[in-house]
Amino acid sequence: MTCSAAGCDRKAYCRGLCDPHYRQALRNNELARVVRTVAPCAVDGCDKPSRRRGWCETHARRWYEHGHVEDTRRPPTFGETALEVFEKQVDRTETCWQWTGNVTGRYGRLSFKGADTQAHRWSYEHFVGPIPDGLEIDHTCENTRCVNPGHLEPVTGRENVRRYHERKRARA
Repeated sequence: MTCSAAGCDRKAYCRGLCDPHYRQALRNNELARVVRTVAPCAVDGCDKPSRRRGWCETHARRWYEHGHVEDTRRPPTFGETALEVFEKQVDRTETCWQWTGNVTGRYGRLSFKGADTQAHRWSYEHFVGPIPDGLEIDHTCENTRCVNPGHLEPVTGRENVRRYHERKRARA
């Protein structure tokens, strides 16, 4: 975005003005009269006003949650099995199986025919077996978006918290 001062082609710094024009307006107490022009979102085809990093709130949120601004929603899953839906949203590397689908908080979410569950829990139950009552899934690789059943272990809540703090101390 360029400076909104007449004849200036410098990059805008604050309130639509470049640094010299902003400082001048600040000295002359003219900031109340400055009208800020907001550029549209930098993503092609999006005309919403930019907020963060030159993107609108929607695209900035996608960047924060998924690492890219593309729309991650997929058409309804007609005729697909839960495993096929799962596999389409997993990027398998040599170590972790990185979840690329929807994310809530720090954990991947798998939606299938109206049911919504955490992706790592679904992975463990599908590839290993049922999670015993009263136990949580611990990511032994410390990657909360990992759905590799070899990196998932059912533990008590107390043990999960203890391991978390132990790893945190080890990193420090």
